[in-house]
Amino acid sequence: AASLRFSLSAARRSARAYAKELAKVVEAADVLLEVLDARDPVGSRSSRVEAAVARAPGKRLILVLNKVDLVPRDVATGWLDALRRTGLAVVAFKAVTQKGGGVGVSPVDAARDAAVVA
Repeated sequence: AASLRFSLSAARRSARAYAKELAKVVEAADVLLEVLDARDPVGSRSSRVEAAVARAPGKRLILVLNKVDLVPRDVATGWLDALRRTGLAVVAFKAVTQKGGGVGVSPVDAARDAAVVA
């Protein structure tokens, strides 16, 4: 029982520390990027980050759909469309790590992504 109380207490302290650091980051930034994995965009979103930015006047959140090269094009396009319907700016991105690969914006819907960010 004592071990469980210690774990719960540590978890509460950790959650408070996270909230405090998140508030500092949101306060210091004008624009925040939330990087989502194209293989699981919903699972990689943070409602705490999004809520903190939404409560902060003058702050902007951009969703970065990363690893779009690892999902079929129609899946990536579907997620881009769904995420844009949230009203947030969304860009597609691929981070190729193999030798000779580059890092950059995916060709998936690149023209529309550029228009959204502008």
